[in-house]
Amino acid sequence: MFLHSVDQLLPLFLLIFTGVFLGKKGLLSGQFRREMTDFCFMVLFPASVIDSFNMESMDLETILNSGKLILVGTVWLVLPFVVTIWLVRLFHVKPAAANVLLFAAVYNNFGFAGLGIISSLYGGDGLLYANMLGLAYRASNMPVGVTIMERGRENRSGSSLLSVAKSPPVAALLVMIPVTLLGLRLPEVVYDTAGMLNDCLAPMGMMITGMAVSDFSLKDLLRGRLCYLVSFVRLLLLPGLMAGLMLALGIRGTAFASSLLIMGMPVAANCSLMAQKYDADTRLAAQCVLVSTVLSLFTIPILAAVGGKFL
Repeated sequence: MFLHSVDQLLPLFLLIFTGVFLGKKGLLSGQFRREMTDFCFMVLFPASVIDSFNMESMDLETILNSGKLILVGTVWLVLPFVVTIWLVRLFHVKPAAANVLLFAAVYNNFGFAGLGIISSLYGGDGLLYANMLGLAYRASNMPVGVTIMERGRENRSGSSLLSVAKSPPVAALLVMIPVTLLGLRLPEVVYDTAGMLNDCLAPMGMMITGMAVSDFSLKDLLRGRLCYLVSFVRLLLLPGLMAGLMLALGIRGTAFASSLLIMGMPVAANCSLMAQKYDADTRLAAQCVLVSTVLSLFTIPILAAVGGKFL
């Protein structure tokens, strides 16, 4: 499993460096990058949800594991706040940088890299469990993520529950869960199209990640201790703590392996874009994305090997 996961990951990381090259050469504009990000959010993420539910019905074990993972996913969001707020106070981090660290610790590259890797290693079953785990993640991404980045600002926007429910990835989940539980099927052409779009998610997402860090010099991005601290929290500490919780809840097999792996994904690729939009520390945001992504080349195969012990 270790060597297999490395083989699966190396092409994805080559795509990151391709994105860095394109960004450094100015071959793709920032506007194009934002449009690619919107395309992933509006089209590819919902397609991955639909593709993960391409099954005749959910058996009892799948339903029970899915329910447990929704609970685990909620804890997965709360725990980073506790850890990171302690780190912020310990190192006396300034507000603009503290906002970035909180966002980086809470939100990882779930969609752009995570779902693509899960699809490569664990197929449709892994995607299903990953999407169940990520239900709270996706529902909170806009309201909580924006709130984190806006801390300290006078004019704050926020997001309503209705706007969250109407966002394409969450809306797709809210539709597909009852459809599958009732044993219903969408037309096969919908599943076929969703599968084709889902195949585009990993390569496009990793290139976006590369372009997100291409605005800064590599030398500057590798300096500083904060990005390494948040990378440790994001890549090893949180997956380790959550692995203990999943085992205590009796989660095993593909549900455990895919969930553990997606919890160990690097910092969300849109962290730097969010920092720029809400006047946070953009340099630190790019550092967190780059350093955690590079280090994940070594940590993800380890997590995949650990998860493979429970298959």
